[in-house]
Amino acid sequence: IDQLTVPGRVELRLAGGILYCANEGSTFGAEGIRAVTHAFLSSKKDEKIGRFGLGFKSVLGVTDHPQIISRSVSFGFNGSDARAHFDDLSYRPARVPTLRVPSVLDPTAIANDDHNVAEMMNWAATIIRLPLVRGGQRLYERLKDFDVRYLLFPDLLARVDITVDRMGTRSFRRHPGPTRDSVNLEDSRGNATTWRVLHREHVVSPRVRSNLPGLFDRDRVRVSYALQPGQPFRELGRFWAWFPLSDETTASGIFNAPWHVNDDRTSMLPGSALNAELLGVVSREGGRLFPP
Repeated sequence: IDQLTVPGRVELRLAGGILYCANEGSTFGAEGIRAVTHAFLSSKKDEKIGRFGLGFKSVLGVTDHPQIISRSVSFGFNGSDARAHFDDLSYRPARVPTLRVPSVLDPTAIANDDHNVAEMMNWAATIIRLPLVRGGQRLYERLKDFDVRYLLFPDLLARVDITVDRMGTRSFRRHPGPTRDSVNLEDSRGNATTWRVLHREHVVSPRVRSNLPGLFDRDRVRVSYALQPGQPFRELGRFWAWFPLSDETTASGIFNAPWHVNDDRTSMLPGSALNAELLGVVSREGGRLFPP
């Protein structure tokens, strides 16, 4: 998603025990390589989903051999290859950081052996290829139950295709709505909903920034709110960090921000000064920031 420069397409495909993620937009460059191989070390201060390379680092939960195939460069990671670089050391580290040691890949050779890669190379700028060694069933369930609302907050994500073995391809789309701050979402069955999506840029206070861990350190964030106009206010509202968190609120709608979350990225961290400040923005300026 970070690589989209104009409204574009992303495809998630689960086939033959391999998860693919392909996207249009910019190719993989030096900054992307540094972000992936220097997770936790990057100086980036923005709030992109994949900041610090952590979005990519999480793939180690399902694969031991992640691969990036881009029009500019192709490379992969292999735990055994990484360990080989330490064979000549006088000591053997207990744990080798797999994502610190990339190896160059031949994209043509991969495409010759993998028809999914060959097909995606016709349109995608970059393909992430993850041979699965764990978590396949969980990924299957998540893709099967993909929620079109995931397209609400990434401004340049216009289309997501979900392809799963034996289920074919389902397309989810995001279109500009009838007003400047509205968005139309269309699910894989053609059902359309209109959302009002409002944003507020907030400068994080020096006091809060001084106590933030490096992973969450940023000087400016965007707080967003989404609500379906005309819907009865019956359901509890939800907090999102681009994906749903477990936290709820009596205020209807979806409140999206780079909240300070737990390690599993499932809930907001209690006692976080950043969360308190962002919640203050929502409550203090709610009427003006998110009008009815």
